[in-house]
Amino acid sequence: MRRPSSPAPPSPPTAAAKPPAAKPRAAKPRAAKPAPMRPARRRHLRLPTRPGPQVDLPAGMVWPGVSGRAALAALAARGTPVRVSSRVSPWAPTSALELTCGDRWLAHTSPHLAFTEPDPGWPALLEAIRWHAKLNYLAAPGRTYALAPEGGGVRLWVLTPVYRTVWVAIEDAFARGDRATATRLTRTGLEAVDELRARGLPIVDLDHIAVDEPLRFLATPWTPRRDRLTAQLQRLLSESVL
Repeated sequence: MRRPSSPAPPSPPTAAAKPPAAKPRAAKPRAAKPAPMRPARRRHLRLPTRPGPQVDLPAGMVWPGVSGRAALAALAARGTPVRVSSRVSPWAPTSALELTCGDRWLAHTSPHLAFTEPDPGWPALLEAIRWHAKLNYLAAPGRTYALAPEGGGVRLWVLTPVYRTVWVAIEDAFARGDRATATRLTRTGLEAVDELRARGLPIVDLDHIAVDEPLRFLATPWTPRRDRLTAQLQRLLSESVL
């Protein structure tokens, strides 16, 4: 008798096909959060230092000692305006920088009076002192020489009260038609020229002499040696005041 065949074992179920994986979506860029605000720092602006020599220079760097320090104090006085002059005085040093300090003082220096080391500045100061001594009473009262530190060197400053020169006064007299004043100024001015030449000073002109009592000589050891006196004399002759 034939046995019934046993049923075949069921075949293992086949794995169902997986659906394709979805592509990941690109992440949207997130707006960067603003950095926290920090309190702004105050910036200290470096303002240019006040031009001119310092008022507290060491002893020996200002001449004359007493009146020179008074001149420095007047320049540094609070509220005194200091500006660069657009037109330099004719008696100033060669290539001068001129500062107008208020309405009473002028301060001059030049590249020739700036020294990269302190030692070369001393002979320049001594030269100025000898020049001043040679002028004697014709030197301008208040004239001061100051050797001021600058960087690693020094700079020589020449301080002078504001004066009107003889030549400017003569021109003003011509403009007013005041020939008597022009004649008087011409006479006294030329007398001062003769005396300065007698002291061995180089040729001068009437724009180097200040109207004062007596007249004063404003030129410095470093004033350019220009002979303007000849042209001034020709002008005076043309005006018939000589």
